[in-house]
Amino acid sequence: MTPMSFMAANWQKALPVLGVVGAVVWIALFRDASLSERAAFAALLVIYFFHQIEEHLWPGGFRQFADAHVFRSGNDNWPVD
Repeated sequence: MTPMSFMAANWQKALPVLGVVGAVVWIALFRDASLSERAAFAALLVIYFFHQIEEHLWPGGFRQFADAHVFRSGNDNWPVD
């Protein structure tokens, strides 16, 4: 497996670490200027990391969760794909 295909298949597994590191860095950088535009942009980036965790990893990924528990289809790629 090439490094690029490995990253494409497993990028979402780095998100919990990136989210925590991003939150700590945000606190360190914007502690005194938490209402600035730069702080808001950085906060939105960290929040997006946590959204992607919910979308792809927990509770098993939105698509897989919706197909298994909402639609009970038995197929991870249908009807939500």
